[in-house]
Amino acid sequence: TKPRVLLVGGASLLFLGALLGVRDALFPPSNPVAEPELVSSDTAKTLTDKINDAISLIDPGKGYIPITPGSRRPPPVQIKQGVLGISKEGVGTAIEAETTTTGGSNEFNSYFCTTSEETGTSLGLHAGSSVDFIIGSVSSKGDFSMSMNQSTHNLVFLVKSEVILGTESIVGEAKLRPGTAAPTEDEESVRQFFEAFGDSYVSSITKGAGYYAAYNCKTTSRAEQMSARAELGASALIKGITVGGEVSSAFSDFQKSSGTECDFTQKILGAPFLPTPPETEAMEFARNFPARVKDQLSAPVVLSMTYSGYENVNALGGNPFIDKMAINRAKFIGPYRGLSVATPWVSNLATLNKVRSGIDVITRAYDYFGANLSKVDPDLVTKRTRNYAQMGGLILEVNRYMDGSPFGDFNVEPNSSMAQEGLPMVEFATARSQLFGEARGDPFDDGAQLSGQSLLKTVEQRWQLAKVQIEAEPTGDARWVTRIDTEYERGNGETKALARGRGHMQKRQSFFDTEPWPAVSGWLVLYQGDNRPKMPITNVEIRSGTQVDWLKFTAKNGLSVEAKSNDPKGTYDVVVPPNDDYIVHSFWGYADKDWINGFGVTWIKFVPCKWLKPQ
Repeated sequence: TKPRVLLVGGASLLFLGALLGVRDALFPPSNPVAEPELVSSDTAKTLTDKINDAISLIDPGKGYIPITPGSRRPPPVQIKQGVLGISKEGVGTAIEAETTTTGGSNEFNSYFCTTSEETGTSLGLHAGSSVDFIIGSVSSKGDFSMSMNQSTHNLVFLVKSEVILGTESIVGEAKLRPGTAAPTEDEESVRQFFEAFGDSYVSSITKGAGYYAAYNCKTTSRAEQMSARAELGASALIKGITVGGEVSSAFSDFQKSSGTECDFTQKILGAPFLPTPPETEAMEFARNFPARVKDQLSAPVVLSMTYSGYENVNALGGNPFIDKMAINRAKFIGPYRGLSVATPWVSNLATLNKVRSGIDVITRAYDYFGANLSKVDPDLVTKRTRNYAQMGGLILEVNRYMDGSPFGDFNVEPNSSMAQEGLPMVEFATARSQLFGEARGDPFDDGAQLSGQSLLKTVEQRWQLAKVQIEAEPTGDARWVTRIDTEYERGNGETKALARGRGHMQKRQSFFDTEPWPAVSGWLVLYQGDNRPKMPITNVEIRSGTQVDWLKFTAKNGLSVEAKSNDPKGTYDVVVPPNDDYIVHSFWGYADKDWINGFGVTWIKFVPCKWLKPQ
């Protein structure tokens, strides 16, 4: 048979796509991954060699990649059709049975979903829909679910409006079709049956049309997720969605108040003659969807289906290889009669994918702020390697099942230990300098303002000081600092400019104005774009009394900017961090309409991440 390679798509970054960039880090020659940790039932090659073989087939430009290189079989489209249980690909039909069709209905509902599995269940995907987030979807509804990119701790608000024409279900006994021979009790015969007809068949199928709209709120912790759910759930607009509420303004207000991004996604299935509406009209469109498509469903689509294993067909049950195939399928994706599977192996794979996503987020944060991952959190480096390798081991066993060995002996338990470690959460320590000057005027705190919430949220969003400029004004025999301009940059390229103090430069209307010329330092560029030089501020000097008289910033590369007093009378200080592990993150202090009256520095340093154990 054609070799099949299982590749990881998902609600976040592509696992094996990420492996392309970290391949050497995962399996360095000087520190190879221990083979006993990576258990594979097929010993023709080492597991590391096999993972590397899989990596070589990846096209990282796609959101997820078919598990069969070059092509993938479409999903089943009719009752009784054969199915590959893990991937839900359609194959040949082996059975016949009587069916019945129940009446249609309209459904309009909304859901808050805290996991990708909840989103899949709310959409009406098959049980164990987390499989889709590992190997890629074979359905349009699954594609929509995956397009949201719902990563760990994101909160999704989903609206579903469906017109169900009916559900066709098998009634009575399923039998082999005439001309389809039952496999004999030998491995090769059952393998040929599996390759032709899969390990299951469609036992019910629901057709119709649907409209789906979702907001994916990019919350980054469980506490933040629950807070967002409580705030949005209390919104009168969302509570009134079924009677005319338009929720777009609720999410717009939430984004402004919380600083949390919310992406909007929508999809129409089974009604290609309808254009998608503007976001501001989405809820009205959803409520009226049944009336819009009434009597026009000439090409209904499959909205949902259920499956049954061939072990439930009398002519096949009792074949030891069929029964072994059913047991193995249950171990991978879910229950089998008489067999309790506490955690299906593909669910473990989904958990490992979430762990990987969390590790990647933290790794990117360390890199963005210039922290040394190996120094700050060597345990995370070790667990990252273990997690990737365990995912690779599980993937190989799933591949082997789908390659035509569904009744083999699978050994994946040693490959799942990282699924029990919990999810990593970024941790850092903060320190604030004393206030230099006086607490007079309006307070400011860049660290909190950047995210609209807190310094923690700001760091999670990867806001970092990119450049700074100072202005000082001559007044009598001295200059006082009148304005500090800063620009912060975020990991996604977004920038935000903040100005403290108005500064007298803003007062001058022309060259002939009598307002004195201020002294402007020019910009000290610290970070800029993807090729930023990573030159943080390492030294802050200040002279202050009732105001800030003089301020100087020096970067790691020795460049500096300052706004100097003509006749400094304040106290001179060097603002020193607690130790060299801290970096200057942002500024705080007090300012009025003309002057910077008080100034302070906020430092951060990363510490080993916290692992939240599964509940």
